[in-house]
Amino acid sequence: MKKLFNSVEKIRNNKVYDKLQNNRRRIKNRAILMVVFLFGVNTFAWFAYISQADFNFEATVVAWDVNFYNDSVEVNDMVIDVGEIYPGYGDVSIDSNNVPYNKTIEISNFGEVNAKFSYRIKDFTIMGKSVIPEGYSNEQILEMLEKVYPFTITISSTGNRLKPKEKLEFAFNLFWTYEAENKYFQLNELYDYDSSINYYTYENNVYSIFDVTENNFTNLRNGLYIEKDDADSFFGNKCAIYEAETGRKCINVIVELEVEQMLS
Repeated sequence: MKKLFNSVEKIRNNKVYDKLQNNRRRIKNRAILMVVFLFGVNTFAWFAYISQADFNFEATVVAWDVNFYNDSVEVNDMVIDVGEIYPGYGDVSIDSNNVPYNKTIEISNFGEVNAKFSYRIKDFTIMGKSVIPEGYSNEQILEMLEKVYPFTITISSTGNRLKPKEKLEFAFNLFWTYEAENKYFQLNELYDYDSSINYYTYENNVYSIFDVTENNFTNLRNGLYIEKDDADSFFGNKCAIYEAETGRKCINVIVELEVEQMLS
């Protein structure tokens, strides 16, 4: 009887062990942080909502503990008011004290396993319209944030791997250069016809004034360019109207940060 009992107990323990091992292989714990950048043109507000999940396992499963920090303080929710943003904001060529806006979030791994860090742009809207073309990769969206509009947004991190007891930083930067000469921006569906400005075509590395009327503007729009000063004015005026009518911020960038456990 004792031998039979020992055999049954051994089988039961083996089953429990196999189950734990299978569960361990299936574990893909994640700490997710959602960062929402909301800003207008005349007034700029930066808002971050952080959803933090900590997982601690005992016995055969190692500890998983990733935290997010703002200025060395662990955060769950964060609201930051940057103040006013305008053409010339953060342009050090105008004033050496006029530095670009920067916000850094520190991600620390206090767990016992390696972690993989990644981020992706979930949405980028201007005046309530998503401006991310279908099929764009995260890299293409980041390039668009940096180059397509008169204001410049850069998003970056100091790495994508976190060993136990290591940390890395996620950074958001914003600036808006003023009166940049010989700089043009290609039009898209956001732009309306304005008879008071010059429209250009671009061919063989040369921008040439093109005769555009209200009747042919829509058909030509995506192949036209305007000077930076006109792009500044357009977004300043249109965003002010949008915010006054809706009470919402003109530009909205949603970023998802993810830290995933690496078991191998």
